[in-house]
Amino acid sequence: MKPETSSGQPVFQNESKNYSPLEKNGSRLFFYFLFVFVGSLAFWIWTFRNQLPAVTDLFLDIYPSKVFNIDQFRQGIIPLWNPWVGCGTPQMANWQSSCFYPLYWIWNLLGSPNSISILCILHTGLACLGFFLWMRGQTISVLPAFLGALSFSASALF
Repeated sequence: MKPETSSGQPVFQNESKNYSPLEKNGSRLFFYFLFVFVGSLAFWIWTFRNQLPAVTDLFLDIYPSKVFNIDQFRQGIIPLWNPWVGCGTPQMANWQSSCFYPLYWIWNLLGSPNSISILCILHTGLACLGFFLWMRGQTISVLPAFLGALSFSASALF
């Protein structure tokens, strides 16, 4: 039995509309998270400007491999073999060299050290967009899909 007032009307008028706080304030929370994300990104850029925050495989293995690819392509040579690693390794057959990966063509054409920053931002953005679209395809609402995509794209994989 539902509680009623003296006039016979139910006490809870909007009983059929169960709004969660996230759906009610979803747009406000989205802008709060966006503000925190942009603020954290600005802080990170300011703190680590002209420095490497961590030494990872990207800078120890992949970056020299990409520079070798650029040098070989500029000389008109397809990079089949890299004589500078160990006693020599197959360059084109190495999955980390990614000679023909389409997004690395940007780097191969530009050839500047700043291209790695562009590629990192591009990969992170594509990961965020792809994961968001996948979560929306799984019938997840916008805010959890956005937060999941943000978490995925900010993980150590990218």
